[in-house]
Amino acid sequence: MKYEVEVDYSSDNTKIIWTYNGEIHCEHGPAIWWQDGTYDFYLGGKHVFLEEWEKLTSRVWNVSTKRSTKKRRSFSGTESPKVFLVTECNVSGDRKPICTFDCLIKVDEFILENETDNTWFEWYELEVR
Repeated sequence: MKYEVEVDYSSDNTKIIWTYNGEIHCEHGPAIWWQDGTYDFYLGGKHVFLEEWEKLTSRVWNVSTKRSTKKRRSFSGTESPKVFLVTECNVSGDRKPICTFDCLIKVDEFILENETDNTWFEWYELEVR
């Protein structure tokens, strides 16, 4: 299955709704974005508050940048190298993996340089074996 995006113009406060498998859901940020700049978090069709969303997704929401990042684990020195997969997303609901990075700072720089109103990026940490 893939994420689908719906735009609801039925009120003065237009909203963008992310769904997955037919339920309002997003693991990388708010599932509903309102035109006035507010947003709501949903997982599996259920509204959740920010603290619960962060706990369930192992992500941290940055209110000022309106981006989420994976919670960092403490580095023990014995962990495998990190690999981050960047996926391009657009308003039509398309998602495609486009590149990998070995450093989260590089991921953030790439996203900041390439994100537009119609195209944004999500990233995942891949398990390295």
